[in-house]
Amino acid sequence: MTAERAGNGAETRAASETGTPEIYIAIDAQGISRASLEAAVMVAEQVQAGLLGLFMEDLLLQSVAELPFTTEVVRSTGEERDLFADHLRLRHRQLLDRMRLLFDECALARQVRFRFEVSERKLPIAAPPGQASGIYVPGRRRSGVSQRAGAALSRIKVLYDGSEQSLRAFDLVLSLASAGRCREVMVVNLQSLPARLLTELSQRGVRVYLLNEAPTQQAVLRHIVDGPVADLVLVPLVLAAGVDQTVLQASLENSTSVGTLLVA
Repeated sequence: MTAERAGNGAETRAASETGTPEIYIAIDAQGISRASLEAAVMVAEQVQAGLLGLFMEDLLLQSVAELPFTTEVVRSTGEERDLFADHLRLRHRQLLDRMRLLFDECALARQVRFRFEVSERKLPIAAPPGQASGIYVPGRRRSGVSQRAGAALSRIKVLYDGSEQSLRAFDLVLSLASAGRCREVMVVNLQSLPARLLTELSQRGVRVYLLNEAPTQQAVLRHIVDGPVADLVLVPLVLAAGVDQTVLQASLENSTSVGTLLVA
């Protein structure tokens, strides 16, 4: 079953119903931090896109919790405790309520249209629905974007491979830089980066770092997971197409950035 909610003041129509492109935000049982959601909202505001928060229910975990004598290990403390299905459902409902409230606060503050859904299926990261302009996956870094309205991202990392998607990612960076919303840009060049793009960034008053890399899956995954730390990592979706979905999902979820946007 899928639940839906739309926001933006008195407006109740979902973004997809008005032809507005949407950035999909994948949310699992770990939730999303305010810093990570604020980064996504800032991007959506800049490109005039809506947001679709997709809360992924873990049906396998729920099924396991129904079994007798099931326990769980708390990641932060190593404590082992009983896992009850009723308690798990309650935790999910509480997390869902917190996520909806956080979307209300962050998206409405910038007048960004959004909707929120609960899904029993994981979002296919490398093959999103056609109406998605990008897939945003929160990282494990819990801070980075100031809560002050109009605050800038300290550093954006963008991967360039010469594709149309990487050019769209660069356009987004240029737009953020022009609006004074980023201070530093780390450009990971995987294939023949035009010098004019670096010049355009420099002309917007941001500090630019260039890192040349071989165009390999290992390099892409390394810059998603760690590499130079950034508030926001922009990755052309085409670079994720050939990566094993399980490996890609784990890399995105364990990123040291505030969030990663796969640009469609």
